[in-house]
Amino acid sequence: MIKKALLLSQLKDLIENEKMLVPLLNRHISSALFFSGIDTKEQEKIKERFQAMVLTQTQHVEALLRIKEDVEGGSGDVY
Repeated sequence: MIKKALLLSQLKDLIENEKMLVPLLNRHISSALFFSGIDTKEQEKIKERFQAMVLTQTQHVEALLRIKEDVEGGSGDVY
């Protein structure tokens, strides 16, 4: 069991971490690809896979935000 305030705090932290993840990964992947010497076609495949990950991550953030809203609107104090 977890108290509402603690759950909301942890959800907030998760959401912030998720939001920071993509820009951080994008910088690292872009730099790595630039210096890798990998063929342009292979680089494009990697970028497409990364974009698919971005979409999944965006959906994950949206799900966490909905959960947070549900918890905030709920009357219970223990989850």
